[in-house]
Amino acid sequence: MAGAVDWEDYGQNYSSHPDKWITGLIVENVTIRNVECGTALGFSGAESTVWNSIIDTAGEHTHVDGCIPTDPDGNLYFWSDGITFDGVKMTIEDNTVINASDIGIVFFGGKNVRIVGNTIISQNGNYGAFAGIAVHPWGFGDISGMDVSRNTVISTSNQRCGGIHAGINIGSHMWDKGCVGDAQSGTNGNANSCTEMLTIPEGGRCEIGKPCQIWRYVPKEEMISLKDNLVRGAHINYLIGGVDVQGTFEVSGNVSEAPQDTCWISASEGYEGRTWALWIL
Repeated sequence: MAGAVDWEDYGQNYSSHPDKWITGLIVENVTIRNVECGTALGFSGAESTVWNSIIDTAGEHTHVDGCIPTDPDGNLYFWSDGITFDGVKMTIEDNTVINASDIGIVFFGGKNVRIVGNTIISQNGNYGAFAGIAVHPWGFGDISGMDVSRNTVISTSNQRCGGIHAGINIGSHMWDKGCVGDAQSGTNGNANSCTEMLTIPEGGRCEIGKPCQIWRYVPKEEMISLKDNLVRGAHINYLIGGVDVQGTFEVSGNVSEAPQDTCWISASEGYEGRTWALWIL
């Protein structure tokens, strides 16, 4: 379900040149089980929806000796997201993702996106799950209009054999402080730079194919929201870092319950030795 996206269209104006975009995709009441690697559902385009579907077990890339696999077919070293998506005016609503080994629902960039009412679960035996829900715009940097609300992320995995590292993660600075060597055309950030200093780019754009420190961008007069979510039992329940908000970031009504001691080295030492400033619950 990975439809066409025009990555050269920084403004994401899909209606002005529909020949370069796929619109109107609908995934409804679908069940996908036991995906081995990559993603259970890849989804991209514009004005499209994934609704009321179930992803049950995706990948097994970080099991340790003595842990019972959630997908006992012998392939224990492959990662997989539940839902991987990007694009404009996309809706991911009322879905359930169980035991994804990388990220339950991950969003790679676009405007006017809704991630609403989904349930992400990590059960005993699942040792993966870097995040339940993650906003990682490596593609389009402008995420104005994004709404992440009424989602539930629950981790009941024990600390040795499982757990979700970050329940809801907004901003990709958890990954090498957002540093890339060859930025895409629609990205925002600090062009030709990736230093230890976190300098807000104030809407600056990356140069195509050049190094850049990627940031999420919300222009003036625009807004994004993180509202009325519940995260229980992740190592870090809410993790926010690398968001360039020139407009409004509405954060309200979120509930954080029973965060766990983390086995995730990056949470305390940074990624490959890099540390960063984050909002953490």
